[in-house]
Amino acid sequence: MAAGRQDSARLAARLFPNAESQAAFLRSLLGGAEARALIWMDQVPAHFPSELGHRLPPVAWQPDFVDHINVTSPVGRHPGHEAGHFYSLDLSSVFAASLALALSFRPRSIMDVCASPGGKSLFAWRAFQPEIAIANECIHSRIRMLRENLTRCGAGTIQITQLDPHRLAARFANLADLVLVDAPCSGQSMPAKGIPNPGCFHPVNVKRNALRQRRILADAAGLVQSGGALLYSTCTFSLEENEKNTAWFLKHFPDFIPVASPLHAAWQSKHAGFPAYRLHPHEGLGTGAYAVLLSKTKAA
Repeated sequence: MAAGRQDSARLAARLFPNAESQAAFLRSLLGGAEARALIWMDQVPAHFPSELGHRLPPVAWQPDFVDHINVTSPVGRHPGHEAGHFYSLDLSSVFAASLALALSFRPRSIMDVCASPGGKSLFAWRAFQPEIAIANECIHSRIRMLRENLTRCGAGTIQITQLDPHRLAARFANLADLVLVDAPCSGQSMPAKGIPNPGCFHPVNVKRNALRQRRILADAAGLVQSGGALLYSTCTFSLEENEKNTAWFLKHFPDFIPVASPLHAAWQSKHAGFPAYRLHPHEGLGTGAYAVLLSKTKAA
């Protein structure tokens, strides 16, 4: 326990230049930072269901089919949830997924490489209504949850695959206009949800996850067609899994260029020399996320 506190304190010192921000970040890891959002899968209701709570003011990067809400009763017990009218997720997940809205085109084919439980697949499907959408999940135990969520929310046209990213890239090379990689990570945002995650700040755990993410990113690059884009995101805070992995990717895949998002400008990472965006749990907009949008040049 003491070692975990030391590891998180060292990370806070790397992320923030002043003691006040460091302390606020560390306090947020004690839990209670979650902020709920709803993706409306069909028409957005003019009047928000009062039994769920009420709408909160929208954030710059929040699309009109998403509500940021103050929850007063369990969202999963509402009839609209079972009927698939909405999908509930942390607002920080919307932060990451909404970076795709910075694209200058509407992607017609979308591939979600690490899809379960399905939130980002549903966001992309709702935002772009693609002609082809594939949600991949290589972990067998997570397939059922993915399938149930996609089916419940009326996104049955999204095909589900269960392939290792390397096999996925071999099967669907250069297929997608947009590839989503919400990579498995150390999960340093989980404590902010009140979910214990021992060892998530330990350097060995961080390094192991960073190496796995690089493998996934390298495979995912092969899925992106010329002129398409790759959205890389995590729900963790370490530089190794975020900015440093992005820098590694840009070095090894020079045909990709980071895309700036004016709507996310206030959340620009101070640890990157390129457009990449961070949300931290003490900012009051969810448990935290990192996201970067990478465009593949047409000359590739």
